[in-house]
Amino acid sequence: MRGLVPEKLFEKVFSLRHNSKKGVFGYGVIVVIDGKPVKYVPSSPYETIDDSDVYRQTVDAGFWDGEAGEFAEVKFSPEAFHTKDIKYLQLLVDELRNAGLNHSIFLVCFDQKELIRFKLQRLGLWEKGNAFYLIGRDELFQWGNKFLTDINTP
Repeated sequence: MRGLVPEKLFEKVFSLRHNSKKGVFGYGVIVVIDGKPVKYVPSSPYETIDDSDVYRQTVDAGFWDGEAGEFAEVKFSPEAFHTKDIKYLQLLVDELRNAGLNHSIFLVCFDQKELIRFKLQRLGLWEKGNAFYLIGRDELFQWGNKFLTDINTP
């Protein structure tokens, strides 16, 4: 239930963002590149109260227009981001780059975006020049308001 509410709110904003664009988008999707699904299989799976590194094969949201893709992982709290999420997204970035595909990867939470970075630093998963865009509560609602304004402006 915790993840469902923020994901549904994000879906509305993501839908508005891509409303007038041609392409395909979906939620809870398996990303397929050159006919091969992107699947993350950890070498040493584990699960603890604060973190997990287990099999992963989906993104919370994805959009593809034939030239570029946008993919997002959505959490209510930055603390909900786990190693499995970030390593899957890092694998996705590598696969997209290797295929020469333009892309954007968003880490979204309903708190301050800097708290996502702090969580990833604690897990040892944050690198300078990281390929992820951090989207917090303020940015998400600005994003949504921008698209609502754009579609309501004659």
